[in-house]
Amino acid sequence: MQQLAAGEDSPPTDGLAERELTIGALLRERSEETIKLKIEPATGRLLSLVRFEACTGTLRLSRAECLQRALDFLAAVNSGMEPYLQLRDKPENPESDTEAFHFRVVKQELAVATDLIWIGVDRSTGMIVHFMSPSPAFRPEELAVLPAHPALDAYQARLHYLENLDLQLEWKPDYASAEKPMPYKLMYTLVQSGSGHQIHGIDAVSGGIISAGRP
Repeated sequence: MQQLAAGEDSPPTDGLAERELTIGALLRERSEETIKLKIEPATGRLLSLVRFEACTGTLRLSRAECLQRALDFLAAVNSGMEPYLQLRDKPENPESDTEAFHFRVVKQELAVATDLIWIGVDRSTGMIVHFMSPSPAFRPEELAVLPAHPALDAYQARLHYLENLDLQLEWKPDYASAEKPMPYKLMYTLVQSGSGHQIHGIDAVSGGIISAGRP
């Protein structure tokens, strides 16, 4: 390490001494006045947007007006998704500068996935300030061909489940116990008859058993 002689001035730092030398400061400096986008390479669809620009306008849009801006944006970035979006509504917050909207992707009122589409609209400008979509992006052409109705009703599926159900006796850790070390308890596990795999569900279209042993 270089040593300074007595009375020798410190080397210039180009103003770094006056600036906050932290990771947070560096990230803020690199993000200021920028818009960060994430694009799905395979399709070119927009997956996320974060606006780091200051939004200051003269508007004071209502939640309904912000929702229309959000829907217009979604129609532009992924046209055809409108019939498959279900808004998870919340009360308007007049004190907030941003109105946030969360959409579920649904088919026949059933959620296609647990992931949500998030979008925020600045009330003073109407600009989109953040947007986040699941990856890979949902495609309306794929959602359109999903079966609209099950081939089995709930009663038929229940019978099919019981016909393929077996009980397997085994020891399991008692996670509900506060004892140390954790005790074990003897219990029956519900498994698929023949294979012994755990049953996850019934395919509502084909009627097939969906178990841990199947991809």
